[in-house]
Amino acid sequence: MADIIIRPNQPVQILSTAARTTEQTVSYQLAEGCNGIILFIDVTVDAASGSITPSIDIADPGGDNDMESVTAFSAIAAVGHFIKVIALGAVETAAVTPLEVQGIPAPSRGQFKMAVADTDSLTYGVRAYGVPS
Repeated sequence: MADIIIRPNQPVQILSTAARTTEQTVSYQLAEGCNGIILFIDVTVDAASGSITPSIDIADPGGDNDMESVTAFSAIAAVGHFIKVIALGAVETAAVTPLEVQGIPAPSRGQFKMAVADTDSLTYGVRAYGVPS
């Protein structure tokens, strides 16, 4: 699958809303003029003990192509709308629901990953907007 292109102030679907029990990984590229990423995560069905943890990974520039985590946000274990932001110069927040901000640069090319805590099914979708420079 081709990388998803994230452009400034334009919504893009990262993961369509569906029930999932396994880790999800989607490659992306930031278009020119992007300073970061805003992720909108909508959880519509939550299992009794399930949780998901979003993160942003970057390829190791040393050439082995392994992906290394740049940031891992706090786990999500409830129904609701959650916003996760990674942008250079952003004012960081504590891991507070529903908003969490990390003030570090978003990799211009990387992967969005949603890790799962167990095999309980959660139904969720993810959209992204590019933060303009």
